[in-house]
Amino acid sequence: NDLPKQAELNAPLSLIETGREPENKTWTKIVLIIICYIFPLAFLIAADRIWSWTRWVQKREQWLKQKEEWIKQKEQSNRLYQLLKRKRQMRKKIVAGNWKMNETLQEGVALAKEINESLKAEKPNCDVVICTPFIHLASVAQVLDSNVVGLGAENCADKEKGAYTGEVSAAMVKSTGAQYVILGHSERRQYYGETAEILKEKVKLALANGLKVIFCCGETLEEREAGKQNEVVKAELEGSVFNLSAEEWKSIILAYEPIWAIGTGKTATSDQAQEMLAYIRSIVAEKYGNEVAEDTSILYGGSCKASNAPELFAKPDIDGGLIGGASLKAADFKGIIDAWKK
Repeated sequence: NDLPKQAELNAPLSLIETGREPENKTWTKIVLIIICYIFPLAFLIAADRIWSWTRWVQKREQWLKQKEEWIKQKEQSNRLYQLLKRKRQMRKKIVAGNWKMNETLQEGVALAKEINESLKAEKPNCDVVICTPFIHLASVAQVLDSNVVGLGAENCADKEKGAYTGEVSAAMVKSTGAQYVILGHSERRQYYGETAEILKEKVKLALANGLKVIFCCGETLEEREAGKQNEVVKAELEGSVFNLSAEEWKSIILAYEPIWAIGTGKTATSDQAQEMLAYIRSIVAEKYGNEVAEDTSILYGGSCKASNAPELFAKPDIDGGLIGGASLKAADFKGIIDAWKK
């Protein structure tokens, strides 16, 4: 663009502007470079830094908020965990033996003495109950220290008294010195046709006579394989004990016994047991509220042994065991009781 036009070159070269040495315009060029290049570049760099810093500040504020929320959630979770832990510690831990139709009177008294002495020598970390055949109750009551071992019956009648040959009423059970009674056991349901209505009457009479009820519920193998275990357990509870008042419920201990694991040597895994007991606690909560549910002791029954008791009892919703065959030997029974010390 600075090339001279032909008309401008008519004079001698020395006399025209094109033929002269240019004046020194270095500073002008420097200023132009600063104005046209360095200043805009500096401006853009500064703007970019400010924008990046603003984003960092915003991210940091967002991170700090998230951290604060996370800390609050953790504190809330810890408080909930501690509350549940305290609740579990408040719930009674129970190991109950169910002798079923075993042991003569003399053998039963001897076994009760052995259990009593072993637990007096080394105090257990849980409540211990032995539930014996009817004919053992009065004699066994004489050899037990009730502060160490509680006594219970394996059943009671659904009638208060009268012409019911062979039956034993709740009042008779109580008169022997027993404090507990097992009701709703699957063997009673299966072999003797005990229905929800019959059990409802038994529970009512047991509570009226000051007995604590260990109420059993559980599903068969077919029902579990069909995925109906929750439905079955809920129906059994609704049919026989969910009619009770919250005050009456304080005398109820629940025992989940998968029927397919009773006396078979099979045991529900600790996760299967925990899942079912957590479900049972949830439906108790639906009926009576969370506080009552958290105070309810729920036992696991079904081939519980000293070898698997620690794993089972470590689960948050398992508060002990209803023990069958292993309760007939003092050493085996104590091995399960001692699982609460591990």
